[in-house]
Amino acid sequence: MFRLIKARHGRALWLFFAIAALAAALPLTVVTLPPLVDAPGHLARISIAVQQAADPSVMADYVVVHPQIVPNLAIDAPVMLLAPWVGVISAFWLITLLTPIMMVGALALVVRAWNRDGAAGIGWALLFVWSSPFMWGFINYWLATALALIGFAGWKLLDPKPRTREALFWAAIPFVFLAHAIAGCLMVMLIGMWELGRATGALGYRPVPIARELLTRCRPLIAILPLIAWWRLSGTSVEGEQGDGTHWSLPSKFEELAAILRDQHMVFDIACVLAAIGVIILGWRRGARFAGGTGWPIAAVWIAYIVLPFSTEGGSYLDMRLAPVGLMLALALQDWRGVAPGTARAILFMGVALFALRLAITTHAFVGYEAANRSTLSALNHVERGARIMAFTERSCRQWPHAANSHIPSMAVHYRQAWINSLWDVSGLHATEVIYRPSPIYYHDPSQHIWPPDCPNVGRDITDLRGGRSVREVLMTLPPDGYDYLWISGDRLTPAQARGRFTEIWSDANGALYRRLDSRALTGLSSAASSSAQPKPTSQPAATSLGQ
Repeated sequence: MFRLIKARHGRALWLFFAIAALAAALPLTVVTLPPLVDAPGHLARISIAVQQAADPSVMADYVVVHPQIVPNLAIDAPVMLLAPWVGVISAFWLITLLTPIMMVGALALVVRAWNRDGAAGIGWALLFVWSSPFMWGFINYWLATALALIGFAGWKLLDPKPRTREALFWAAIPFVFLAHAIAGCLMVMLIGMWELGRATGALGYRPVPIARELLTRCRPLIAILPLIAWWRLSGTSVEGEQGDGTHWSLPSKFEELAAILRDQHMVFDIACVLAAIGVIILGWRRGARFAGGTGWPIAAVWIAYIVLPFSTEGGSYLDMRLAPVGLMLALALQDWRGVAPGTARAILFMGVALFALRLAITTHAFVGYEAANRSTLSALNHVERGARIMAFTERSCRQWPHAANSHIPSMAVHYRQAWINSLWDVSGLHATEVIYRPSPIYYHDPSQHIWPPDCPNVGRDITDLRGGRSVREVLMTLPPDGYDYLWISGDRLTPAQARGRFTEIWSDANGALYRRLDSRALTGLSSAASSSAQPKPTSQPAATSLGQ
């Protein structure tokens, strides 16, 4: 890359990546709560753990926190450590902000390790820092994946010091695995496949010498085996009522790949993915190969993408998480030094320009999300502490942008210590268990999702939490008791639907909050919740008026 930009000294590369890292964080600097789909849900469960650690009675009738170590701690652990000093929201925002910065840093180390003079595709690789795993709010995974790529590059950079490397990686592999299980396995796979490719190149296709070489060089990778065994056998592996079985579909993999940069504009986002793939193909046709034997780990990522199911045992989008990693590595590690310099420079500058353009689009969208979330959260100024809220957010069956507000009701947990039907309840994936269940279907995610009446699946199966219900079906299936408020975003009740059951106490352009007429909230909550001072109604959004 130095040659491509005619740098005079090595600091030019690090300056480029430093600027790129700061730029990658730009969208998060304009928000208080990251508008990533699952982010409010993560923040809510962390908030429960922090509050119950200080006072075990907080929400004790609603949620239980089971002290256990689960391999899903990349953001949880640092937020819990920082929360006593800066508050849960600020800590959560800070770690989320660091995630794209660390991902850019990881790509910098990967380029430094293998392809420092030929990474013309690096600008295109940077596009995938803000890809679907991060936009969906899989922050634990994406932060841990940055650590995995740092570990992958570190393995190569420490090649001259095998003893030091071995000592470090006996600790690094458990660390990354506990940050996120998939990321830990990814790091081991990348390192193992790179070493396999190197051994094959040196020894030929002779299984016994190759196995002997790998056992000598890769001893720390064995650490992943007892970790996986512990996870699967100790009772902390994923199980629970949200599991929908195992689903694998080849057509869906093409759809996921096309939508891996899904943000604001469908045609533009898909075109960016196709253009990035086109860059790889163009480079290959012009003689640009993967540097330093990295074709082996890149191929392994794509094989895993094909083999892994979409969902299993309560976890979703398992395969999709690998697609941006495969594209980032392929683009960053393709060596363009043998291609005409003018072509390589054009590829480099087009990628960087597109990266800047996409960041500008995302930042502009985040400004709008922040305003909408502040308005929606102002409803909580009209809710007593400890209340029970049935919340529903309407999702479009035709809209391209991610439903950034689909978990926003979960913030009621943080601001009002309220029960809400949007919390996760997946044993082994999260330490929280929802024990207050006023209905068999309305107590956990995704029961908060509703859809417009004209969506194709609405009304076919009103118990289908992933597309079968509009407001009409919700009103037909709500339990007769067990909640105090009905909070709807993206729709509202008609006067006929509300008559005799609900009274509207707050609304904005996007939704409304209703009190159930025979709710205990009419006379104030009993128990510890009733002793909390009721917030004064205010036009200010809850995010600023309720504190952290």
